[in-house]
Amino acid sequence: MQQPDGDLGIDKKPSRKSGYFTLSKTILHAWYNKPVIPANTEILSIAHYEGNQEIPNRMTVFLKEIAECTKLEWLYCRPDRLFPSLPHTQSFDHFFYRALWLVKWKKIRNRDKQIAAIEAILDIAKKQLADFVSDTQWRFIKHNLLFIDRIIPHYRDVLKSTLKKNKPKLIIVSEGNNGEWKQAVLFQVAKELGIPTAEVQHGVFNLGMKYGPKLAASSALKAMKSDYELVFGPYHAGLTNAPVHCIPFGHYDLEQAVKRFKSNSPSKKDKEINVVLIGEGIPPSSVDNGLLRHTLSALQQWNQPFKLCIRLHPSEQADAKYEPFFQFQGTRYSTHKEESIYDIINEADIIVSHASTVVFEALYFQKKVCVLRDDNTAMYVPEGVGLPFYNAETLLELINQLASDKKTPAEENQYWSMEGVANNFRGFWRQYILK
Repeated sequence: MQQPDGDLGIDKKPSRKSGYFTLSKTILHAWYNKPVIPANTEILSIAHYEGNQEIPNRMTVFLKEIAECTKLEWLYCRPDRLFPSLPHTQSFDHFFYRALWLVKWKKIRNRDKQIAAIEAILDIAKKQLADFVSDTQWRFIKHNLLFIDRIIPHYRDVLKSTLKKNKPKLIIVSEGNNGEWKQAVLFQVAKELGIPTAEVQHGVFNLGMKYGPKLAASSALKAMKSDYELVFGPYHAGLTNAPVHCIPFGHYDLEQAVKRFKSNSPSKKDKEINVVLIGEGIPPSSVDNGLLRHTLSALQQWNQPFKLCIRLHPSEQADAKYEPFFQFQGTRYSTHKEESIYDIINEADIIVSHASTVVFEALYFQKKVCVLRDDNTAMYVPEGVGLPFYNAETLLELINQLASDKKTPAEENQYWSMEGVANNFRGFWRQYILK
């Protein structure tokens, strides 16, 4: 039995003293290393550091192919963790830490009225949701809302002072804005300065891109959303209900991976069936929907030789909830830092998932994927996408069918129809940015 790798365990909680030291060091670093936008910068890209040494973020790769544009990249990443091989990359966290420093030293006028308004709203919400949210959770919510209220004015100032000196022609963000206040403030400031903004769809759409009709029509919400959403294809463009202009765009990494595997696809000699279980993730992704329970029960009843790979969500680490699966010989963990999800999909014979982008990616690879249908999945993956199961019995029927009929034709690819991401971006650039 293969045990989890040592570096996948839960990290020890740092002491408060060491935490304050690290925070103070980072704030000072941000204060003295202010990001600079060169005067000729046309595209300013902002992304999260993903921990993959080969691909630091999703946009770096395809933006490198846009040779005719001058670019600068910011990463959500502490300055001491940036890649020395990326000379045109700067830390976007500077703005947060600089604003955090200002919170400690610069007071905001008329703050008492704002605090009273926030507390009044929370009191109303608490009465309505008292049965669902504990007192501890309410205190956490209140603390965070009051903190955000304090830091936003300073955050706006430090962003605005940098952007208005050298206004780029486009700010493009790699993460979908599903309520993250930092991106919302960025989009708001950019709109005030007349700088177009776009964001790249990073996964399946959730509630952050499916607003109700009244909220979607709100001018206040529109001011805090990007101007454009570069989505994976026409199918995904139709899933949105937000005040943004959706542009079918494609998925560069996925497109390149499929081309690579098609040109180099050795025949499989292993008789064992490769099963991939997509991890639950951590809240808000994780719900007690029975994914692990049903999968474990189905595999225990299965009489086929198989190898199991547990692909952990990027938000999670090895957890005790996965330990029962190591009763099966050859079971292993996989993380995004160690291997690409596309390597895992390409080698898989059967994929078991729920509310995950992997469902769509597997279909692009012409793979069969078993999808647990529940209320959570319904918010992310529409009916008819993938093969549905509802419990251990229906999953067992599916994997038996897939194992015995490997020539079953794959579903028609109607979910990822866009190819040529670099050319698609050039068309978007000419039509909407240089108009």
